[in-house]
Amino acid sequence: MTEVARRAQAANSGLVLDPEKLYQALDAHRRHLVRQTGRKMSWRQVATAIGVMPSTFSRLGIRHANLHANVLIKLLAWMGNNDLTPYIREIPRPPADPTGGGDE
Repeated sequence: MTEVARRAQAANSGLVLDPEKLYQALDAHRRHLVRQTGRKMSWRQVATAIGVMPSTFSRLGIRHANLHANVLIKLLAWMGNNDLTPYIREIPRPPADPTGGGDE
């Protein structure tokens, strides 16, 4: 399989952002900073420090993860992370029609 074919297959594989995992990682990092500095840090303060809207965290917390790519990059950078892999999950795809028929 060529690299182009492999990438096309990956793009169509049903992979999506797992907002719950991303939120948990962000919260763990926030709590780590609180322990490290001894200062409270609200989500609003985190949003200001990162340069994103505070509602970003609300949307993640309720699993509405339609994040703009630049926001996602800022969140990962704040955690000192450039690997998106832990925050990706595969959604189940309906089985292919065994008869080969489609909507006609």
